[in-house]
Amino acid sequence: MPKARGQAPKAAPLERRAVPGEFVFKLTPTARQQPSFLPQLLRDLPADASISTPVDRFGMAVVHFDPKLDVSDVLDNLRRHPAIEFIEPNFIDSGS
Repeated sequence: MPKARGQAPKAAPLERRAVPGEFVFKLTPTARQQPSFLPQLLRDLPADASISTPVDRFGMAVVHFDPKLDVSDVLDNLRRHPAIEFIEPNFIDSGS
């Protein structure tokens, strides 16, 4: 199908790189108000994982885990956690 006149070509999707062995999460508002959720979340993290930054006032923090583990598996196991609002790999900012 020919392109319409003046239509710009579609840009290729950007490939997002992530820091191996790290993910970012945000606690739900309920979890931020109830301190008991954080120890529960820590128990559900992979062995030897640690929260590398304190949970900030928005309920966000970075977690380090064994980079040999598949990040997709780690995130899939935590996505349904009742304390998690969102979770994703720690993407590297491309600076553009």
